[in-house]
Amino acid sequence: MTAVLLTLTPLDANSHPHLDKAAALAVATGMQLRLAYCGSGHNVFDSPLARLEQRARHLARQFGLVVEAIEEPMVSLDVLRFHANRSTLLCLASAPPSAGAQPPAADWLTRALRLHTVPILVMHTASPAAYRRVLVPVSLKADSSHLLRWATALGTRARIDVVHVADLPEVASRAHDDAGPLVLEHFLRKARVDVHQQMAQLSRGLIGQGAALHYAMVHGPAHERILAQQQARGHDLVVVGSRARRCMSWPLWRDPLAVKLARELQTDVMIVPKARPRPVWMPALGWRSAT
Repeated sequence: MTAVLLTLTPLDANSHPHLDKAAALAVATGMQLRLAYCGSGHNVFDSPLARLEQRARHLARQFGLVVEAIEEPMVSLDVLRFHANRSTLLCLASAPPSAGAQPPAADWLTRALRLHTVPILVMHTASPAAYRRVLVPVSLKADSSHLLRWATALGTRARIDVVHVADLPEVASRAHDDAGPLVLEHFLRKARVDVHQQMAQLSRGLIGQGAALHYAMVHGPAHERILAQQQARGHDLVVVGSRARRCMSWPLWRDPLAVKLARELQTDVMIVPKARPRPVWMPALGWRSAT
């Protein structure tokens, strides 16, 4: 089965660089590119589906890959779910900064996050298509290895920084209440060693040719620490996990941390849903169990 990169586009003024970057990513990962129209404009004199088909032919000639244009617009969540379930990766353009109402791109991000079926790549055209530095915040749970698989698949020759944000009160609770700073430092050092060992265990056998993994542990609010790590090291891609909530209402349906990062970071953000017990296609790694 061929892996498919499904790219949603409103065919506006910012769509051309986004589609070019998506095509370059499809070439680098060996995926088939599939385009879908998600805009609202339509008239009999300028059909967006006809323009989408024309753009698909242009990208196929320019990049030498298979490009397919879906012949129906993404008018509802059911239509999006139908095509997303037949794709490997869903790609969206990032929402541009706006002081007014919520932009359409942000609305499509909200819809796509409700699916919880395939990973979502929120793409900024300012960052390069060939990722050089990748940041992977991990919780050290069972699905953390799923994030590392995607990071090594997209950043085959990148430096991959694996970061665990520790809960400082939890680490401090292992010491006595009246422990001094030296005792607390001892527990922090021991926790850091334990985290590095767990990270090495998670990443065993996942390093691709040319990729290099580096481990770190920081403590503090996860949102602030991840932002600080990305801004300090200039990562081209941030791979973050997300899980479905028991509550069916938005925004509790998805992990709010992933949503905040996708909307605030000025770089590509990949949101990977919690791995399901079914085989999934990983670029450069082939078919693997998601568990």
